[in-house]
Amino acid sequence: MGGLKFAFELDSSSPGAEITQKILVDKIELDPHIDDSHFDKPQVPSTAEPPAPPPFPRFRKSTLGAFAAIAFGLVILALHVDGGSFTPVALIAILGGVVSLVYNMRQGPPTDSGWDDGAVV
Repeated sequence: MGGLKFAFELDSSSPGAEITQKILVDKIELDPHIDDSHFDKPQVPSTAEPPAPPPFPRFRKSTLGAFAAIAFGLVILALHVDGGSFTPVALIAILGGVVSLVYNMRQGPPTDSGWDDGAVV
C-alpha cells in the first residue's frame, strides 16, 4: 500500500493464558482527509455548574492564639515600637506562635474517619 507494509491480520496471545486476540484489518488509507471539527473540544452544556466548595473548617482556639501571637509580633516589628526595645518580645511572640502551630498539628487520621482512610472525592 504505497510503499507501506502493514499486516492485515494480527494474532495476539499470552503464554499460560487462555485469552487470545485476533485483529483483522479491512481497509488502510494513507493520509485521509479528516475534518478539523472532529478535533474540536466537546461542547459543555450551559447549565453545567461546578459544585459548591465545602465550608472552610473552623480554627481551634490554640490555632487562633498562635496566629494572634504571630500577628502581634509582626505588628511590633513593623511599628518599631519604643525604638526597637520590644524587638525581643516580638521575636519571642512570633517564635512562640510558630512553635504552637507545629506542636498542635493533628497527628493521624481525623476522628470522624472510618476504617477506610482512602481519598475522598
